[in-house]
Amino acid sequence: MTGFRTSHAAFALLAVAVLYVAAGNASSSGHGKAHTRATRHVSRIFRDGNPPAYPCTHVNPRPTSCYDIQMNGGSRGDGFYKLYLPDGSIYRAYCDMTVDIGGWTLFATKTSPAFNFITTTFNKNAAQATDYDSAGCVRTRNWTQILFRFRHDKGASRVVYTRNQGQAGGAREAFEAAMMCGGHRSDIISTFGGTYRHSPHHKFGRRDPTSNFHTVQSFNVYSATGRLSEGHDNSNMWIVMWNTAGGTKYYSSDDASANGTKCVAGSCYLEQPIWLLYR
Repeated sequence: MTGFRTSHAAFALLAVAVLYVAAGNASSSGHGKAHTRATRHVSRIFRDGNPPAYPCTHVNPRPTSCYDIQMNGGSRGDGFYKLYLPDGSIYRAYCDMTVDIGGWTLFATKTSPAFNFITTTFNKNAAQATDYDSAGCVRTRNWTQILFRFRHDKGASRVVYTRNQGQAGGAREAFEAAMMCGGHRSDIISTFGGTYRHSPHHKFGRRDPTSNFHTVQSFNVYSATGRLSEGHDNSNMWIVMWNTAGGTKYYSSDDASANGTKCVAGSCYLEQPIWLLYR
């Protein structure tokens, strides 16, 4: 009788083990599919010349960026999402899940021509300020790209800075410090590499340059007063976000007061906010 009970217990334990392994295999299969999708997605981003901030192929229950959400398969398209800060607190952020494959987190918005959109402290409210002036900065060091785009043209006119393509020193250091809450820098005038722009204008084409990256000549960073601009003596069509109007080298403009103050990729719009986003 004792032998029977022992055999019965062993059989029951074996059955549980079989069920556990089966469940694990099913779970692994699902994870494998998710991993494959994520891997394909990462490969596509690299193939397009837009390296991701940090490839993530597992589900993160506490996403810290829109890129986390996108890579985990949680995207519902453009809109507001819940993100987590390191202390576990939650904030609401706008995510662009469309432009250049998506995964962009909003961190600042410029609506008024003279507004200083750069700050030295992280502002979680700026992450949801899609239609009004709100200064902000990138709170994490885990990013590779900054996107400048207009609110209402679905990113048709946009400039992207790719961090690992820019040359060291000069404007790169000043620009990245300004974007990352790193303190104010000013009077930095230098070449600024690692950028490309999209524009609907036929003189630009869909992307300029069509491959690799461009170096903007005479890029000015005066972050203490919230000014970024390509030098007026150059093409003056990449990023021109000064606090006073000026310049004439633009393909389109809806108001003279926007010229030189709210210009991205050859377009200047007073009625459209400029978004700054990272991934």
